[in-house]
Amino acid sequence: MPDLKRWALFTKTARTGLPLWIEIALVLVIKVALLFFLWKLFFSHPQTRHMALPTPVVEQHLLSPNPPASTPTKPAALSRVRHAHQMFAEQIIDVERCAWRTLASQFSTFTFKAPHGSD
Repeated sequence: MPDLKRWALFTKTARTGLPLWIEIALVLVIKVALLFFLWKLFFSHPQTRHMALPTPVVEQHLLSPNPPASTPTKPAALSRVRHAHQMFAEQIIDVERCAWRTLASQFSTFTFKAPHGSD
């Protein structure tokens, strides 16, 4: 008789009362359905219909021995970027100096008052 009780534990689950093989099959079906839904949602179609590239262009890009060189940055544009960065950094430093001056002026006008009755 102890063998029958042990077998009963494997045939019915505690939560649903279904046989274990049915519960496992249901979980697998739910997982497959969820994966199929996610695939359809994210991977089945391109974002727009006009995103298709001609096959020869893709082959040339992927199979070319030397990748096409990117357009070099013009020195004038690079110097403008550096100048803008420098100006921005100087503005930040000016704001910090102003904040420190304001803080110092507030502390210079601060006077300490002793509590009443302590002489």
